[in-house]
Amino acid sequence: MQRFGKMSWILAAGLVTVAAINGALSWLLSETFTVSLLTREVAISREYLQGIVDAEDNSKTLFAEPAPSPALTHFASFVENLPGVVRANVYSPDRFIRHSTEAQMIGLKFDGNNELEEVFNGGMTATFEEITADPKPEHLGLNQFAGKQFIEAYVPLNDKDGKTF
Repeated sequence: MQRFGKMSWILAAGLVTVAAINGALSWLLSETFTVSLLTREVAISREYLQGIVDAEDNSKTLFAEPAPSPALTHFASFVENLPGVVRANVYSPDRFIRHSTEAQMIGLKFDGNNELEEVFNGGMTATFEEITADPKPEHLGLNQFAGKQFIEAYVPLNDKDGKTF
């Protein structure tokens, strides 16, 4: 008695192939959907925050002082209250953190932050990440969230002349 004939092997190979294709397409759809949602989330946040800057016409005064200016403190209250914010940093054009939900972060500058450079060149970026034991420098102090996933978003804002600040 033959356990597996040619037809059984062909059916098994077909099942494995269909399962592999299904898995690959599911992963691709999931990644595409995630990227699409992240991109839309950043776009909505940008529109909201840009609307505040435009309405208050304070883009020139946000970083006018070395310490957080009253305009920056007021603007930052809107940033801090975005839904789901774990930490919010507001960077000035010189790449220093000028306001943060964590006071010890104010005044710090992290070299090699590619996402920040992308934003100051006019792009938007958002990634779905996990806090690791060896975090990126700008993730300083997030150890209590080790192993948890979060969205890291960099949202550019522009002054009336269209310059990213």
